[in-house]
Parts: sequence; structure tokens; C-alpha cells
Amino acid sequence: MNIANWLNQKKYQYDVFLRPFSFFRKTNIILRKLMNNLPWMSAPNTLILGVTDRCQLDCVHCGIERSLNSSKKELSTEEVIKVIFQAYKLGVYFVNFTGGEPLLREDISELVEYTAKKGLITAVSTNALLLTREKIRQLKNRGLTFINISIDSSYPKIHDKFRKRIGLFEKAKKAISMCVEENITVFVSVCVSKENICRKDEIPSIIKLARELKAKGVVLLFAIPGGKWLNSCEMMLSQQEKKYINGLLDPCYVHLEAICSYYSRCNAVLKKLFYVSPYGDIQPCNFVPLRFGNVRENSLVILWRKMNGHLLYKVIDSSDCVMRNQQFRKRYIDNAI
Repeated sequence: MNIANWLNQKKYQYDVFLRPFSFFRKTNIILRKLMNNLPWMSAPNTLILGVTDRCQLDCVHCGIERSLNSSKKELSTEEVIKVIFQAYKLGVYFVNFTGGEPLLREDISELVEYTAKKGLITAVSTNALLLTREKIRQLKNRGLTFINISIDSSYPKIHDKFRKRIGLFEKAKKAISMCVEENITVFVSVCVSKENICRKDEIPSIIKLARELKAKGVVLLFAIPGGKWLNSCEMMLSQQEKKYINGLLDPCYVHLEAICSYYSRCNAVLKKLFYVSPYGDIQPCNFVPLRFGNVRENSLVILWRKMNGHLLYKVIDSSDCVMRNQQFRKRYIDNAI
């Protein structure tokens, strides 16, 4: 990468993560990131916070299908805030509210506001059905950093069929446009599988659409054999197909697996990411169905240390998602299905 491209990339990252913030929030994030990168520090930078498993959709690739449990009680507002505070103490500087559909939580704006006041990067990943202009303004005013909106096909009928909701494609497009108009950063999130990569123009068309809608960027997510696709390894991409996707990446627009990431790696295995479910269970990530305790019974620090002692952090290669690792699946997943 030449110096001009490097400078453009750093400017892009600054515009996304820091420019909108106060001096306090900028300083807090920068210091936490610097501390997190010290070689002797073993601290996570990202909390994926599942605030609800409720959802209006029934997506073909739903990642939480096997964890749904209507008999369990979701964490209360106070309990979620406690989780965020403990994650802050661990060193986390990025919290992504997900689900299910996180906008179904009536307290989502309150949770965003608390996270923002702690000086952290905050994101909401949504299917866009509930993303009205009023809700966008509310989330922005409470301190939300950016919104992820899912689009898995540039063809309206295919996207709607994939997510089993007629009219969802147009709703997602409208929501992206409203985010741009309200001056809040919005990204298009794309699950890349055999289903859509087989149409040669599909992924480039989604990227083109995102640019036309003036989204800040596109995040391409390789399909994961988890949730409804736990036994659907045939939906996963070949090395040749992954190479094709890598050729579409742009450091200032098209990212792989995470914003401003340009190669596939498992941040869970690298101990940089963890997931807390709507019921308080701690997991390496939302796609890995291994639970290491509950925040209602132990502090997050204790659970984090317990989870880090697991074998998956010692023997599994971090170059790809742990759920695509055959050694891991054979030992912990396939025999448990």
C-alpha cells in the first residue's frame, strides 16, 4: 500500500469512528485502542451484545435459531447496563447491539445512550423494519456511532425471499437513505454464500447499490455454518470464491468480516471479541454455541477468564471463523448435534 492510499485509509477510519465525537470520547477510544494493542494485554475490544432473540423475520441463514428459548427471561435494562459497565472495565471500546432485532427492545435508545456516555463506539445491526426517521434521529441524539443494515441481494424478490418478508428490500433501501439524510453513518451488511455468489454480478451490484445510496461502506460476511446453517457446510465458500471476494475489497469502502478489516480472521479466537446473549450467557461469539456461564451468576471478568482457558483458544487457527474449522467442529459441534 502506497503512502497516499494509507493516508486515505486512515482518514476514512477517522471519519467513521472518531470525527462525530466529543474530545472526551475521541480520547477515550484512542487510549483504549492503544492499550488493547499492547502485546502483554489480553483484553477484548468488542462486545457483541444480543439484547433480544425476538425478530419479525424468519431468515434462511438465521444465526440464533438454535439458541431461541421462550422460557428464558431477557436481561432487564439494569442487567444490560451492568454488562456494558463490566465490559468497559475489561477494556472494550466497541459495543454492537444485535439480536434478533435489537430495535424491538423498548429501551434500546437508553442502552445506546449509556454506552455512548461511557465513551465507547456504539452500533446497532438491524433488518430496518422499525427504522423510521424518528427512530434514527433518536438513536443519533443518544450517541449512536453507526447503523448496520442487511442487504443480501440486489434483486428485491431474492432478498425478500431470503428473509421471508415481502417489501423488506425497499424498506432497507429507504432506511439507508434516511440515515444518510439524517447524517448518521450507515453500512450495508452482506452475508456472502453460495446462494448469492453464484450470480456473478450479485456482490458487485450490492456494492454499487450501496454507493448509489451513499452508504458509508459495505461489510461482506462469509457465510457461517451456525444457527439454521449449522449442518449446511455446502453453503460455505470455496477458497477460489473467497479469493474472488478478496478481489472486491476496497480499504475505504468494501470490508471483510468487520469495518476496516481486509482479511478473514476469527477475532473470537484472538480474544478480541465475545458475545453476551439476551439471557446473559457468555459465548466466544454469537455463532459459536458454547456457553461459559451467565452474568446473572458471575461477574463478566470471571466468565471472561474462564472462557479464555478453553482449548479453542490454544489449538484453533485464528485465520478463519472457528465454526469453519473442521477440528473444532468435530470435537465440539458435530457430536453434540
